[in-house]
Amino acid sequence: MRLFGWRRVEFLAPEQWRLIADSGRWDNAYFILGDEYENPRLEVTWRKMKLPKGGLAKLLQIYLKNLRKQLSKELGKRAARELEVSEPRERFVAGHPALSCTLSLRGGVSSVNLWRCGDTGRVVLAQLNYREAERGEYLQLEERLLSSFKCHPGSQVLWTPGPLSFHLPYTYALVEGSLNPLFSYLQYAAPRESRYLIIAWSEMSSRVLPQYGGSLKKWYAEAVVKNVLGGLRGYRLKFKESSGEGGRVAVLEGHSIVMLPYVLKKVYGIAWLSGEMMLSLTTVSFAEQFDDALRDLRSVERQVRGG
Repeated sequence: MRLFGWRRVEFLAPEQWRLIADSGRWDNAYFILGDEYENPRLEVTWRKMKLPKGGLAKLLQIYLKNLRKQLSKELGKRAARELEVSEPRERFVAGHPALSCTLSLRGGVSSVNLWRCGDTGRVVLAQLNYREAERGEYLQLEERLLSSFKCHPGSQVLWTPGPLSFHLPYTYALVEGSLNPLFSYLQYAAPRESRYLIIAWSEMSSRVLPQYGGSLKKWYAEAVVKNVLGGLRGYRLKFKESSGEGGRVAVLEGHSIVMLPYVLKKVYGIAWLSGEMMLSLTTVSFAEQFDDALRDLRSVERQVRGG
């Protein structure tokens, strides 16, 4: 088991599980973890909302009604009628009252847990999927997973994309991203999109760098700044690359081309090479918030460098 953090929740999950679907922003999220064969094993959904009249029981009723509609549309009305739902039972998850029930259909089983986190104002649904033959194993796994679940982790939240692990302030939301061993990136934004933090990396530098003439600076300028950030049009940019005891490093500095200081934006970034891993961090912010944005970048840099 490993500690997995994503979109402001964290929990223990099997080592081999990986993210296979993801969406959301500030007020909602949905993601799926799949096993080594990409079978969807855990679905997590949350939305910032108040409970309706009738509380969790009403929400669970709405969820099941929508699920039957979806089954009817995708598998036919017979499948919707065959869905078996156990009697909901009360429990606690992450210190909050929750409702739990089991869904069964054609040898497949899903364990649904629904609760509201009063600390963050979010309704959370965690659904674990398995085959009937796996029930014993997955009932034990569910207890470990739910007992470790944190839906109000505090001011700093854990993110564990691919080989990386780091904490970011709770106020940052993931607004765009892609995960691939050759090139991955995650773009985070602070409230009202006043500043951005972009994390990009490649796990196969020996295959990727030759495409850029072996230049770390060129990889950073083209793969990250050009392809992810649209070249930062309207900015004056300066790249430089150096080598030292810490290895090869490329640095980006720049600012937007404006005359009025209250709309001035600044950019700073750093990229480095460590074995097969190339990694870059870039922040774009209004000038008056730049010190805070740079502080957040340095914090992530220390974490992913292991310092």
